[in-house]
Parts: sequence; structure tokens; C-alpha cells
Amino acid sequence: MELVLKAVLLAVTAGLAAAALQKAAPVFPLLLGLTAGTVILLLTLTLAEPIVSFLRRAGEVIPLSGIYLTPMWKCLAIAVLERLGTALCKDAGQVSLAEAIRLAGTTAALYAALPLLEEFLSLLEKL
Repeated sequence: MELVLKAVLLAVTAGLAAAALQKAAPVFPLLLGLTAGTVILLLTLTLAEPIVSFLRRAGEVIPLSGIYLTPMWKCLAIAVLERLGTALCKDAGQVSLAEAIRLAGTTAALYAALPLLEEFLSLLEKL
């Protein structure tokens, strides 16, 4: 909760400052937005370590092989990177590049999930 409050306050402050600077120097709002976004990302990464630790422990407790967990990790990483890239491109006014990143992310996630889909298909064939 505290992290979200900090992120919202930082984003609102940066947004208001960017709006005030828009007419004076058009490049400053972009730099301010990127800086605020980077700080929020770094704040968010502090939450990643406990989550990753929990998921590793769950992977040890639940008897799932790497064929199931590895594609899930890859899809998660692809989704996060795709969201970040898309947001940065949209902020820079490059909507077509954002859509290209979205298409690349979707295709890469499907490709990463192929081992799971093949396992599912082989289970269906056995039925």
C-alpha cells in the first residue's frame, strides 16, 4: 500500500510538473516522465525479491518439472518487458512502435509457451 501511494504521488507530481514545463521546453516533460517512471520501476523492483523467493519455494514444494515452470517464467518476463516497452513508446508518441512491440511480445509469449502447448496436445492424443 505504501509503495502504491509513493508511486501515485510521484507520478502525479511529475505529471503536473511536466504539464507546467510543456510550453517552455517540450523535451523536459519527456525526460521528467522517463525519470519518474524509472524511479517508480525501481521502487516496484523492491517487491520482486519476496515474490521470486516465494515462487522458487513453491517450485520446490510442488513437484513440477522444468518443462512447466520454465515457459511460465519466460512468458512472465516477456509480458513485463512488453508492457514497459509499449508504455515507453506510447509516452514518446510512437503508437505504431508500441503496437509493433505488442505484436512481438504476443508472438514471443506464444513461442515460449510452445512446450506447454505440445505437452497439452500429447495429453489429448493419449485420451
